Amino acid sequence: MAFRSGVATQISGSVVYLNNTVNWALTLILAALASLTISDIPSAQFQGVFFAALLIAVFHFFIRACKAYLNVIRFSLLDRETLSQIESGNWIDAVQIIRNYYYNWLSPLPLHQVVSKVLFELGFFYFFAIVLGLVVYFTFSQGTSLYFPLIAIGFSMIEVYFGLFKSPYFRNVEVNELAQRTK
Repeated sequence: MAFRSGVATQISGSVVYLNNTVNWALTLILAALASLTISDIPSAQFQGVFFAALLIAVFHFFIRACKAYLNVIRFSLLDRETLSQIESGNWIDAVQIIRNYYYNWLSPLPLHQVVSKVLFELGFFYFFAIVLGLVVYFTFSQGTSLYFPLIAIGFSMIEVYFGLFKSPYFRNVEVNELAQRTK
């Protein structure tokens, strides 16, 4: 039962981490939007660099939110499934679940489902739309150099590649039916 209390702590910590990543992304976007209302707006060039850097930060928080969401699902699954298996006397199945999702760190959901959840239900789709809209506006209507958005997109794609596609969080997937229903 010590394992279950540790899992409960992990669930709580993962939920807090997930909320923090969404809150930080939202705070940065609101600060960026508020900066547009200031009468002493810096040059368009500065704004272009600022919003390009904001794009990188939003991608960073998006990846952190994907991992935090997966941890919430993983530890909730461990909590429910191990308790269910132990109560029904299936100790071997409980050990297998712990082995799969804790020791071997298998993902209970495929990457595309996690990304879809974080984009559309946690609001990152809107965050990206706002930031990309601002980047496009300052790049094409204000005469900002095209280099900054291209560099930001390049850095963002590198972060997505290493943060999502190469991450051990999503490398090995063992889809769990309960996790599928929880999503």
